[in-house]
Amino acid sequence: MSRAVYEAGKVILAEKNSTVDISTLYTIANDAAFPTKWTGTTANGAVAAGTPVLHMFFEWDGTDGAMYTLDGTTPDNTTGMMVMAGTMGVSVGAAGTSNELVIRGQTPITNLLVIAMAGASILVTWYIEIDDNR
Repeated sequence: MSRAVYEAGKVILAEKNSTVDISTLYTIANDAAFPTKWTGTTANGAVAAGTPVLHMFFEWDGTDGAMYTLDGTTPDNTTGMMVMAGTMGVSVGAAGTSNELVIRGQTPITNLLVIAMAGASILVTWYIEIDDNR
């Protein structure tokens, strides 16, 4: 499983270090690790400001991929965008390997829905950072 490497100058707003199975629909905004007012999280006594960036790591089962949407529409095997894996998204990485999906902006992060294709058991971890430009 890939581990997050936090860059200098970034403020981490929320994270999910333990893996989540996305064999059923997963809504990041409903996760207990996702603060109710994550955009207002304070760091070092001040509110961080800037564009939030989601880093989500998918650990593949070796047989199926994952689909996601950014507008609140429920993804399925034909609806949404495929998480890029393998060679240009054509094939899924080998079992136990992972790929990273990066989403920028408050609205698409809040509306992100993701599901494993064909009911696969794919695990994800994630963190949200924001450029601290205060």
